[in-house]
Amino acid sequence: MIYLATPYTHPDPSIQEIRYEKACELTSIIATCSVPCYSPIAFWHPIAQRYNLPGGFEFWRDQDAAAMRGCSELWAVKLEGWARSRGVAHEMSQWQDAKNFYLFDEHELTEVCAQYHERRNASVIALMKTVNALVGTGSPIGVAVGPATNTTDKPDAQDVFGPNL
Repeated sequence: MIYLATPYTHPDPSIQEIRYEKACELTSIIATCSVPCYSPIAFWHPIAQRYNLPGGFEFWRDQDAAAMRGCSELWAVKLEGWARSRGVAHEMSQWQDAKNFYLFDEHELTEVCAQYHERRNASVIALMKTVNALVGTGSPIGVAVGPATNTTDKPDAQDVFGPNL
């Protein structure tokens, strides 16, 4: 799942509403591209509004940090105000040394989605090659490679994990 970083906090509530709408729009585009996405702004804004939660960075820092730990990539979008956003700066600082951090303009979103799928497909292909190489050596890898040999027609531990279990 990707973590979508966009600016939010602003002294003018109408600007925050515009930023919320933009985060929702971007999240919907990402979802349409079949990319799992978490946007803290799209998720929390309506809850914060309804229950009068604080809107500042300090309140949300720990919530966002926990959510980021569950995500595999950070996508930061260069929307109006992103360079001055304490939240976006903090989110980016948590990911900048990682290979899975992407900063881009809004018009590049569909290309970034396509690149996400290319990375995922390359990872799956590499994993399949590794599994095939290990299965070819007889290594107990945890992959059933033939029909079950027990009398119940359900795989037992040796069927699944190989004879070296």
